[in-house]
Amino acid sequence: MFHRSDWNSSRYHGEGRIGFVTVAGVLACALCLAAAFFPYILQPESGRNITILMTGDGKFYIFYPIVGAILFLLKRRILPLLPAVRIAITAIFAVLDYVGVTNYTSALIQKGVGFYLLIAGAILLVVAAVIRLFIPAGEDRIS
Repeated sequence: MFHRSDWNSSRYHGEGRIGFVTVAGVLACALCLAAAFFPYILQPESGRNITILMTGDGKFYIFYPIVGAILFLLKRRILPLLPAVRIAITAIFAVLDYVGVTNYTSALIQKGVGFYLLIAGAILLVVAAVIRLFIPAGEDRIS
């Protein structure tokens, strides 16, 4: 049983505060989730815009950012790295697909907003997940 003086000790001080790594991780997951809905490849000649949801694995691009945000909010140490790696692999393949399509065809293809959101979110998510490995969730508080 806890005594009233235990709540005033440094062990419990600021327990409910959210740390900067958690904020960065949730923000990165929000960027990756938004990237799924914005077009990441634009084809102005045909008027066609391709979103990540149009790909075969579109549902996973909604699932992994949500799971990553939940794991960051639950202040887990190692588990946020799993969705971060999956989203980083997605971002790498998005870049390779864009480079491959532009090299293979002579069609005018442009990067859309979703492309940039995915890259920025993936980088921020991997950095936040790696920092979470070295800084425990209770020590990264925003005061």
